[in-house]
Amino acid sequence: MVEFSYIENDGLPHRVTIDNRLHGAGQTKSDAIIAALSVGQMIPAELRGNKKAIAGFIFWNYEANPDWVELILEGE
Repeated sequence: MVEFSYIENDGLPHRVTIDNRLHGAGQTKSDAIIAALSVGQMIPAELRGNKKAIAGFIFWNYEANPDWVELILEGE
C-alpha cells in the first residue's frame, strides 16, 4: 500500500509511506518514492538521479506495473 501526504511550506512537501515500512520525502511524488526506495535499499543508490534507469530496474527486478512507472517518470 502506498500512502501520500503533502506538507505546505516545506522544502520537501511530498511524503510517501510504502507498505508501512519505507518512508520518503521529495519535491514531487516521484522524488518521494525514489527516496523511499533508495533508503529502503530497494533500488541502487547510484540510480537515484536517473528516473528512466530506476523504472527499468524496477521492471527487471520486481513485479512492477504501469502506475509505478508513471509515478517514477512524473515530470520527465
